[in-house]
This record gives sequence, structure tokens and C-alpha cells, in this order.
Amino acid sequence: MSFQSKLSKSAVNAAGEKWARNLKTITKRRSNIPELELDMNEILCKMPSNRDMVGRFLGLFDELKERQDRITKIFEELSKFWEKLNFPFLSKQQVSAKVDKLIKSFENYRKRHNEVFEENITHLFDTKEIENGFVGKIINSIENKLNQ
Repeated sequence: MSFQSKLSKSAVNAAGEKWARNLKTITKRRSNIPELELDMNEILCKMPSNRDMVGRFLGLFDELKERQDRITKIFEELSKFWEKLNFPFLSKQQVSAKVDKLIKSFENYRKRHNEVFEENITHLFDTKEIENGFVGKIINSIENKLNQ
């Protein structure tokens, strides 16, 4: 059984072209944060910033669709990276919670822009506060040596 159209072939082609022109051609998310497609171990040689973490989360979207899978993958990359830099190992729960909090604040920022997120996006990703965290202790020890 074949389908016979009541319209001519040229009318069907014209309607198809019109329909194709009306389709959205670009559905990519617009973001001021660049997506990191490669593993953090391959591209970073310094501590990642919050911008790098969000960019990696966005870059993993094509590979892994579930949010928790992407956070787990980021934790695995961070643990390898910190091991390479000889940093102390941090718990998966602690890192995952910090990444999740950062991603939630990014999603809120995409809905409503706020200055707090824009200020925090340039800071280094540390699992604790800068004063008490590992990076904060390093910075304090360097400052103490310079003051002596």
C-alpha cells in the first residue's frame, strides 16, 4: 500500500523546505564558561579553579548524561590529579558534595545571574574554606616564610 499525496511533488518539496528552514539549527547552550572535553590530568598542571570544574562538568555532558555519573567521573579525575601533585587524599563524599554544591550554584546562576557566583568562579577549587583548607595552609606557610 503506497501513500498518495493530494499535493504535487513541487508543493510537497516547497513545504518540506519551509519546514526545514523553521527548525532550530543551533541548540547549544550558551555559556561564558568553556567546556573542557579532555581529562583534567591531560590539560591541567596546576590546581583547578571553579571555572575548570564547571567546564569539565559541561564537557562531560556528551559522554555521560546523568548528573551523578559526571560528578563521580570528576571525582576520579581529581583524585588522580591530586595524587600526581602529591596532595593528601580527600574523601569521595566530601569532594562530591563540594562539586555538587558548585554545580547547583552554577545552575542557579544560569537562571538568574548573581555577582557572588561571578566572584567565586575564579577561585581555586578547594574542598574546604581557603583559610582552613589544604591550599589555605600552603598559602599561609608561604606567607610566613616570606615574612621572616
